[in-house]
Amino acid sequence: MSLNQFREKREYILNQYKKAEFKLPLRYYRQETHFIVPASNMEMICKAFENGCSKSEQLLNKSDIYLEEIAQITELPLKVVQDVLIQKYNADLILIDGEDATALNDQSIEEGRRNAVEAVLRYKEKKSLLFYRPSGFELEYCFDDIVHVVGKIAEGGSDFGLDGIIFPKPNSVDELKWIDELLSEMELKYSLPQNTVKMQFLAESSRGLELLYEMASIVNERLCGIIFGKADYASELNLNSIENNLTAFEIARWKIVNTSSAFKVPPIDSMTFEYPVSSKNLTTSENKKNILLKLKKVFTDTVSSIASGMQGKWVGHPLQLFMVKLAFEKHYLDMNLDLKVEQVEQYKESSQLNNKGATIINGDMVDRATDRQVRTLLRKAAIAGHLSIDKLSALEIFSPAQERELLKRI
Repeated sequence: MSLNQFREKREYILNQYKKAEFKLPLRYYRQETHFIVPASNMEMICKAFENGCSKSEQLLNKSDIYLEEIAQITELPLKVVQDVLIQKYNADLILIDGEDATALNDQSIEEGRRNAVEAVLRYKEKKSLLFYRPSGFELEYCFDDIVHVVGKIAEGGSDFGLDGIIFPKPNSVDELKWIDELLSEMELKYSLPQNTVKMQFLAESSRGLELLYEMASIVNERLCGIIFGKADYASELNLNSIENNLTAFEIARWKIVNTSSAFKVPPIDSMTFEYPVSSKNLTTSENKKNILLKLKKVFTDTVSSIASGMQGKWVGHPLQLFMVKLAFEKHYLDMNLDLKVEQVEQYKESSQLNNKGATIINGDMVDRATDRQVRTLLRKAAIAGHLSIDKLSALEIFSPAQERELLKRI
């Protein structure tokens, strides 16, 4: 092979890498909170879209819990806690669940399909991403769930409002290929652009985790997230517990984070199953203590999840949504984003003026590798709404088109 052919081969390999990095609209990277609601319960669906966690203070007061106590257990300023309820109460993604949260009978399934269609058509102007989870591949309802919901939404107006499908419990590459081809056929039938319906799937089985990269590859151009299904995975491993930080779960999270990073999509962590609700068997003071413990648990679970590289978490209750939002607020406050911006600015200036690839800033060594890492953190913070885009415009972290997208409040 000639030297020029080596050059051409290198360019070919680099182009293959670029093809693998499918770029999503920025709103698909904003997935810190996934709010799961049963498809068969329209009232709960409406509350999820209209209220989010904005009614949390009223829910807490019923158990004699006050926002000052939430500020105390999260170690956040009271104003930050209040601001979340006023300004950031919507979930980033609302999942209308036609699988585990729906009873396995024809009536519930059909009602869930109708509700999913109605909700998407009603709320498609909301800022939350709208996703639907059909029955699992092994269930007789799976095919009709997808065909009915996607078809009826496509027939419901010119603006197709369903952002994507979350596919449960895949155990083989063939399952992912099946749904990818089915969605392509639906898009063709209803004259939708290819890959209009994005897709996430749950990694919640041994086979699924072993085949994670291969399954993600099959749906690469639709893929916008990979989710850890802790309960089903624990069942398959015959574990006696579903405590958050079991070694098996940490290994699974690492695999999901690594594969998600390879495909440039957010990894999403499983739900905390201890719901912060009152029990009739407890006194008022006992209920208060119990709910505070459960609220702290979902908060600490989220803090641990963020530390492991997860970029979002499932929730099933408004108070869980509230606590997960507070955990992400704390994460970015503790990071001191203004200092990170200053570091990138100083490194950029040093590189241009002194022509150096490495330098010392505030006592720390900074080079191109550390600069890339900080830029990635700032990018995530801005997309998630924790950092003003105005502070980043001179750093060229986003393209002009992406900046315009962010200014529209993705």
